[in-house]
Amino acid sequence: MIHQILSYTAAMTGVLSAVLWWRAATVVVKKGDPGSADDIFLGGVAIQTTFKAQSKLNSWAAITTGVAAAASGLAQLFSN
Repeated sequence: MIHQILSYTAAMTGVLSAVLWWRAATVVVKKGDPGSADDIFLGGVAIQTTFKAQSKLNSWAAITTGVAAAASGLAQLFSN
């Protein structure tokens, strides 16, 4: 039972981390978006605010990847 719960947890957090990694790679903060007022712009993209948004998403993706790895490892310990 614990093995199954941990396996599903690992799978769900693995998918969530993949979505977060993808979102971190594709996030773009444009001129006029909230928080981009005093920023450096390159082609209408707020560089510093975009980097901050990517950094935040990358940190959440790393945390969820760690949870997925830990759950997967623990599931193996509790397998029959």
